[in-house]
Amino acid sequence: MRVQLAFLAAMATVISARPALALTEAKVLDFVRSEAAQKYQVGLKDVQVQWKGAPLSMITHGLPKHPHLQLGSVYTLSGTMPVPIEVWDKGKQITTIFPELEVDVWEKVLVASAYIPMGQPVSTSDIKIERRMMSMLGSQPLTSVRSLAGAVAARDIPPGMVIIGGMTSVPPLIRSGTMVNVKLVTGGLTIFTTGQAMQDGRDGQAIRVLNPASNKDYTGIVVGRNAVEVNLEAGEDDEP
Repeated sequence: MRVQLAFLAAMATVISARPALALTEAKVLDFVRSEAAQKYQVGLKDVQVQWKGAPLSMITHGLPKHPHLQLGSVYTLSGTMPVPIEVWDKGKQITTIFPELEVDVWEKVLVASAYIPMGQPVSTSDIKIERRMMSMLGSQPLTSVRSLAGAVAARDIPPGMVIIGGMTSVPPLIRSGTMVNVKLVTGGLTIFTTGQAMQDGRDGQAIRVLNPASNKDYTGIVVGRNAVEVNLEAGEDDEP
């Protein structure tokens, strides 16, 4: 018993004599978690980071007491990979470490809740929002219900499938050559008139509109079906 106690006391002395690492695995995990949240524009609660590779003590040597971390060149921060992390001190890069981490980013995406046949308009009743792991999604998924406003299915979409951009198409609210209603705002004055669209236009897009009376064209923003708003104070020089 005395031998065991002596051994434990000796080990405690050795451990306490080791210099404490200023940079810890927890600090690295928090740093990468913050970087991933910023990269993918999600909350910290939607990012989980786990240490998978060799301990930090095996990949760091002679680090400064209070280093500053910067993310090195990395294509993605999703899945399991060696993450390049630059270690800086007093404005100078000391080294780069490559801890192997598992980064799981969760994102709210649009998922088909019912079968949507090709050519059918996509209704809000046909979709739901689910939280999915980004590394399992592949192509960029749609995340906003508004992005499907006026959309039709470009292919058959089975229930449970994550909806990506190529699965739907949004017909233009304005077709080139059609007459459109124009709201013209200039100098505090609002005028309602008509014009001829010179381009197809979707919601929020800028298109050219022709005034048949003056034969002049100008830029307007599509704000609805066959509806355009023109603000001359926003940089349009010539009156229509």
